[in-house]
Amino acid sequence: MATRLLKPAIARLSLVAFLLLPPAVNGAQDADDAFLEGWERYQHYTRDNFIKAIPHFERALELDPNYARAHAALAAVYIESWWNAWLIVDGGFRGSSEGARKHLKEAMQDPTPLALRVASLMHIIAGEYDGAMAEAQRAVDLDPNDPNGYEAMARVLIRVGRPAEALDFIKRAEKLDPQSRYLLRLGVAQFHLERYEETVATMLKYSKRHTDDFQPLLYLAAAYGYLGQKQNAESAFETYNKIRVSLDRYPATSAMDQVGIYYLKDGGGANKTVYIRGCLKPDSNCRQRLWRHLRKGLP
Repeated sequence: MATRLLKPAIARLSLVAFLLLPPAVNGAQDADDAFLEGWERYQHYTRDNFIKAIPHFERALELDPNYARAHAALAAVYIESWWNAWLIVDGGFRGSSEGARKHLKEAMQDPTPLALRVASLMHIIAGEYDGAMAEAQRAVDLDPNDPNGYEAMARVLIRVGRPAEALDFIKRAEKLDPQSRYLLRLGVAQFHLERYEETVATMLKYSKRHTDDFQPLLYLAAAYGYLGQKQNAESAFETYNKIRVSLDRYPATSAMDQVGIYYLKDGGGANKTVYIRGCLKPDSNCRQRLWRHLRKGLP
């Protein structure tokens, strides 16, 4: 009973404040301990750690089925594994998306900034950018001391072509939680602001921390291309391809892999790096543009 009485108050705390809570009596924080075990895994942001995080969040819900933050964390794990195409559950990618929707529905019964960040991402996936921005703003308003709202807002602003505005939100997220994925958001914003040397430095730093995340490698390769560093661009694409294959994302013949194999092979040229950058614009329809261009350019 103590856990159920304590939990709603805890669930509304920022993660920073949550970590500073004193130990509870009579085992009241067992569910919280399980959550923190899972959260520690989640923050490593690799497929293996996502897999290891799930049982801890599920254990927290066994102890307290109404634990909103644990539902939100599971929703985050599932939708972000789907976004990264990391196969982590039975049922494949569909299982991940269904799991995300299920747990987000429960989490939104008592919304936290984490739940609203997940909701914002779901809107982005659906192409509903007004909804994504609204959920991100709700997260910021709900708890200005929680980094999730600022990270969500930065993501949306970059997505709608406003990277300069995203920088302030990225800085706030970093200040509140240096372990957040602010470096990825920063690197993407720098890229779209055409600050390519900074993009390279940021994405290299991020990639060392998150070795399973292939996303920064595309921006890294394109930034190298703009800087005229063809060999480094090829290396970034090669690493990207290896990660995708090892994580069962797509076979090595997918569209962006073809770009890595052919477009930066034996020359490339400014027109091809410009094209690659164009495909990384947040408002572009990348897949169709890639295939259309590949049909013309590949042997």
